[in-house]
Amino acid sequence: MKMKSLIALLVLSVNGMANARSEEPAFPASIVRVQDGTEVALADFATEAARVDVLVLGEEHDSDGAHQMQHDIIRELIQSGYNVAISMEMFERDCQGALNEYLAGRIDEPTFLSKSRPWKNYAAHYRSIIELAKQHRLPVIASNTPRDIASKVSKGESIESTLAPFHARKTTADKDLYWENFVNAMKGHGGMEESDAGRLFFEAQCLKDDTMAESITDFLASHAHRPVLVVHLCGKFHSDYGLGTVSRIQSRNRLARVIVMSTERLDAKDDFKINEVKGRAHYMMVVPQNVEKKPEPAKDEPAVAPEASGDSSDAASAK
Repeated sequence: MKMKSLIALLVLSVNGMANARSEEPAFPASIVRVQDGTEVALADFATEAARVDVLVLGEEHDSDGAHQMQHDIIRELIQSGYNVAISMEMFERDCQGALNEYLAGRIDEPTFLSKSRPWKNYAAHYRSIIELAKQHRLPVIASNTPRDIASKVSKGESIESTLAPFHARKTTADKDLYWENFVNAMKGHGGMEESDAGRLFFEAQCLKDDTMAESITDFLASHAHRPVLVVHLCGKFHSDYGLGTVSRIQSRNRLARVIVMSTERLDAKDDFKINEVKGRAHYMMVVPQNVEKKPEPAKDEPAVAPEASGDSSDAASAK
């Protein structure tokens, strides 16, 4: 057996044992309406969400509970018969073609993944949603700007005109509440938040927000003949307090009805304090911490650890 094949086999063995030995989460995830602190059943939430144009699901990228809740919400909306489209921060505009080809069944998954730059946690956290969309023939919007464009902005470099289709036609980076939240999130990064580099990072962050917002509002405009609910997945920093992507959606379409959901990850459900999340979102996904998995080596075989996985961070690294 070749060494690569042996390593892959051992990784699968270790991961399989880890999954088999996983403990149950500390408590069941739930949806809480921030206005009154009441817990909302999934079916009832789907009914409320279906009344708007955009449902923004602000996540913590590494939260197993948040990703499972996103999947459950989308599945419930589909099963309830609503017209749904999915928008994702995790795919960039120049990958839309590959995404469309895969959803239509014209290319296989390995080809799709080789052309779409999936995040490192794609298999664990986003694949199930893409497969759900494929199964039910839902459109998926690759809404973000390519990371190399955001990187250019964060370095103060000019963007070539040939890249114009892949970023927002208009972007703003005002020193407003979003800027203040960004500065607070960047504290501890060596004073970067007060430097020119910090300002450029913020501009790159805003370019991502503007591009995602434009992708969503352009999609809504092109589907005005048949109202559709766009479910947008993004890091919660992009949507908390109605800022970032959300404010930019509404500046482009002032009639757009938007529901914002954020994530609160806790050790115990009793730790949830409604007063501490007021103003952050309309609803909260209250989810437990990830279950710690402690894999054991297969008997008489060396343990081989898989590559570290994680998400593709945004320009600000502030989620």
